[in-house]
Amino acid sequence: NADSMQVYKQFKILTARPNKKEQKNIKHHLFGVVDANKNFSTGQWLKLALKKIKEIKKRKKIPILVGGTGLYFQSLINGLVF
Repeated sequence: NADSMQVYKQFKILTARPNKKEQKNIKHHLFGVVDANKNFSTGQWLKLALKKIKEIKKRKKIPILVGGTGLYFQSLINGLVF
C-alpha cells in the first residue's frame, strides 16, 4: 500500500481499503498500520515499505505497490533527504 490515508486504522470506509475477503485471497501489507492520532511521515512509510518489499522478495514473490500518494512513490524511487 502506497496511499497516505490507507495506512491509518480508522479510515476503512473513506479509503476503499480491501475487505477481509480480498485480503484473504491475496496478502496485503501496510493497510491500517498507524493510529490516526499519531503523526506519520513519508520517511516512516519508506522504512516500512522497504522492509516489506525485502521480506516479499525473500519469499520469491513480486511486490506490487498500489495507492495514490506520489510522494511515497517518489521516495521509494529517489530516496529522501533526512
